[in-house]
Amino acid sequence: MDWFGWRRSKDQAADKATPFGPQEILRNLDKLVPQYLDEVDRGELIYPACKRKPSDAQGDLRSIWNHTRLEAIRYVTMVPRREFDLLADPSRQVELFDTYLRQQPHEDTVIEFTGSTMNDLALATVAGFNWLNHCAVLAEVERRKISGTLNNFRKIVFLAQQWWSTEGAQTRCTQMLSLIVRSHR
Repeated sequence: MDWFGWRRSKDQAADKATPFGPQEILRNLDKLVPQYLDEVDRGELIYPACKRKPSDAQGDLRSIWNHTRLEAIRYVTMVPRREFDLLADPSRQVELFDTYLRQQPHEDTVIEFTGSTMNDLALATVAGFNWLNHCAVLAEVERRKISGTLNNFRKIVFLAQQWWSTEGAQTRCTQMLSLIVRSHR
């Protein structure tokens, strides 16, 4: 299984039958994160994944990278009231981006949720990026290869905020998503 909860097979018809779209991706992640953390809690896997060696269970690079991303995304799936599905709601994108861009960058990977879903999603997103940076340091990745990741993401969010602020953005999004979903079937 890979990042989105499915792995491409040789059977293209089976791949196309897999449910697809933002809501489905969130549902898959909501299942994968607790499953992964249960394996960690049972001692089946070394945590964090970035500390694994090739001889360890799931010590291959693909597994380490997939699990490191699950470790980072867990912050979003922990948002109180399970409201992380707002990430895929076209009508809430402008509000999400505004809140995220107001959130001051921090270096925390341990966060306290505020009770405001939008603020909590912003906090969780930054904490997830901080986790990725933390793991990169533990894995002794060259600093120049990871520096700027959060700033680059902020730039993308700013551009997305501008796109979503244009007239008809929500309609265009709905049309694009339906085309993507149809082409996947």
